[in-house]
Amino acid sequence: MPLRHKSTRHAPEKRRIAETVADPVAPGEVVGLSGSTTTTEVARALALRLASGHTEPPGTAVPTGPAPTVVTDSSKTGRRAFARICGPDRIDTLVTDTGVAPETVAQFTGAGVEVLAVRLLVDARPIARHRPIGPTPSPLV
Repeated sequence: MPLRHKSTRHAPEKRRIAETVADPVAPGEVVGLSGSTTTTEVARALALRLASGHTEPPGTAVPTGPAPTVVTDSSKTGRRAFARICGPDRIDTLVTDTGVAPETVAQFTGAGVEVLAVRLLVDARPIARHRPIGPTPSPLV
């Protein structure tokens, strides 16, 4: 499917996910992004946020630091892709939207991954925070 069509599919979800991930990034911090339509939105959100001087309200919990974070809209969770990037054992946090299926959340949290699901309203802060199951502590507490 051509990129111009892919970028318009689930666009509101991708924007909210991107805003959630971009908000805690400070000027001068390094962010590594892979190639996807969601990470393209993260790059846009970073550029807009840093250019406007936006800061996150105190007390908002979002992923920060060197922990591997996966960003994707819920339409891509629970499905097989043409290529595997890594297994859940290499991921600390998944940021997606509230359309993520409960069984998918259970699979990720069972593997020790924290899942942040953002809503698609005015406020993009996470409304569903799913902690990993088991003895693995979350690095984002």
